[in-house]
Amino acid sequence: MVKFISLFFLVIFISCSTKTRTLENKITDVPLDNKVFKNKMFFESELFNQIDTNTVYKEEFGYQSKKNSFEKINNLKEYQNRSVRGYYRFYSNGCVNYFSFQDFDEITFSSLAPNFNGQRGIIYSEENVIKLDLFTIIGYSFKRDYGIITSILKVKGDTLFEKKLTNPSYVNVYVRRKIPKEFLIYKPDW
Repeated sequence: MVKFISLFFLVIFISCSTKTRTLENKITDVPLDNKVFKNKMFFESELFNQIDTNTVYKEEFGYQSKKNSFEKINNLKEYQNRSVRGYYRFYSNGCVNYFSFQDFDEITFSSLAPNFNGQRGIIYSEENVIKLDLFTIIGYSFKRDYGIITSILKVKGDTLFEKKLTNPSYVNVYVRRKIPKEFLIYKPDW
């Protein structure tokens, strides 16, 4: 009886996970149902007075911050000791792609294609705070568990500061980088 009850709850738990499909890169999973981006209705085009949709934002470094602000605790910049860098690409309809590339990789036309690569997300405003919801891996049970991770963004010139709500004492810093105009033809479908 205990085995039956355990199996019952296991089946319910697994069946309640978000359904995904794998992109053409055979690595990245994206949601089948775009309803996971429930905050998209809070998108305001005025956000792009601060964020450039004709560029990408490359992850450069991070730093420790006070929990409820972007203020540094010390003057140390924590450069990433890894060879993978994150990039954000923002679209004029409020959609966002997060791409990961090796430092030595050249960003190519096809590598920015939303159907080939990149985690999906949206940007919106809530109580005059810029927020980003990214659909990503949030844990592992028997397989990858997917969900939304929310970040707070602050923009200063061509620098974007990101504070994930899952780690509010750390800030990732992204710097705007130009890309060729022909790389901008892709349209998001979420």
